[in-house]
Amino acid sequence: MKWNHLRLLGALFAVILIAASCGSSTTETADAADDTMDQMDDDGHGDHDDTDHGDDHDNMDHGDDGGHSHAGLRDVDQSNPIPAVDIAVSESGSAGTYDVAVTLENFTIDEASVDGEAVPGTGHMHMLIDGVKLGRFFDLDYPVELTPGEHVVEVELNGNDHTPWAVDGTRINATQRVNVPGEPPVADVLIEAALAGDSVTIDDDRVDVDLGSTVELVVSADLVERVHVHGYDIIGNVSPDFDTRIPFVADTAGKFEVEFEGSGVFIVELVVS
Repeated sequence: MKWNHLRLLGALFAVILIAASCGSSTTETADAADDTMDQMDDDGHGDHDDTDHGDDHDNMDHGDDGGHSHAGLRDVDQSNPIPAVDIAVSESGSAGTYDVAVTLENFTIDEASVDGEAVPGTGHMHMLIDGVKLGRFFDLDYPVELTPGEHVVEVELNGNDHTPWAVDGTRINATQRVNVPGEPPVADVLIEAALAGDSVTIDDDRVDVDLGSTVELVVSADLVERVHVHGYDIIGNVSPDFDTRIPFVADTAGKFEVEFEGSGVFIVELVVS
């Protein structure tokens, strides 16, 4: 995955989360993982390396586990204790910074086994904003610096092989919807689409985009799906419960198809020049 595009999410179109509490106590397995945190791979992306994205991504490892490579789900063996995750968000005391506190049950963070075989009850977590994965992480108290707007923050549990853990085909995750006061960032190009059955409603299925401009793709659906921006290799989860909002900088020229990954239904072609 081209992480230069996803790393821009924090600076351009991220989320400020209102303080909330979920009231769950941390389990012993969660306590054992509390001090583990991965460092983001600094693999170099040209001019983007000098961009300040805030502390919210400094401890997140984007690695090479792009959503397109791990599109399936892995159902847990329900004869074993079923893992669960909950999240609570609170102000950290620093302006614009919020803590995402994660509570785990029947799940152990195993940083050392990343990229290995999936082992029941173990793995790591993925942080998603509006359905778009920012990266994997290992700490139970995670700081984010985010901006105004209506958004969904999500944490999902993943196996060592990066496949999301699921129960009867439903991902094991925790989400929190927030509507943050203030004027959200405005993209140069806004594209809105809706899926009903196998039919997509959109103003134009071919959109011209100036090279270097900011784009926000907002997609709703009446079923659980994944939106894939080809070329930029960005994945966004969407469901009847919440839309996916995919913001990125169009810094690569060419023609790029956007589709629903599960069904292959075409959404739009982006022509960047």
